[in-house]
Amino acid sequence: MRVAISMLKHNLGDRRHFQLAEKISPETGSELLELVQPVKVSLDITNCGAYLQAQGTIVTVIKLNCGRCLKAYEYLVETEFNENYYPVEVRKNNQKSISNKHPVVEDHDLEISNEASAEKVFFSGNFINVEPEVFSSIQLSLPMRQVCSEECRGLCSECGINLNDEQCDCQHDELDPRMAALQKLFNK
Repeated sequence: MRVAISMLKHNLGDRRHFQLAEKISPETGSELLELVQPVKVSLDITNCGAYLQAQGTIVTVIKLNCGRCLKAYEYLVETEFNENYYPVEVRKNNQKSISNKHPVVEDHDLEISNEASAEKVFFSGNFINVEPEVFSSIQLSLPMRQVCSEECRGLCSECGINLNDEQCDCQHDELDPRMAALQKLFNK
């Protein structure tokens, strides 16, 4: 997901709107998120002098597995996007700006160090690749507990049948051994 910024980076305060829609296959470690629809990104990018500010929204549908019944289900992702992109180029005149006409921030304020590079997103040239930050936003918007619905009954702990689809004949009268002492108090 690349955005052309050649016209934008020359005028301080200039703002452009971008609509992007791409099918991407992001990976989360060993697990693959399956996108059901292309990722739609609506961005406003503003030249703030020392950096380009990108703000907008991300919408897509992904396939997740329910943590209770293990069935796949579709999850709508609607999240905000807000990122600042800093130029890699260091100006020789001790000032750094995207636009040569409007030097805004001194070089020592934007030095590229190990700490700064971990927190800031840098770009060079006439394009910004927003895909890594879009993917991070999608990951951060995923629910901690992935369930197909709040009413999901899950799997039987004895036979493994999906209790949403059918009822099993298993008896679930066994008491958790950790609660046996508490049960004795109630039986008195």
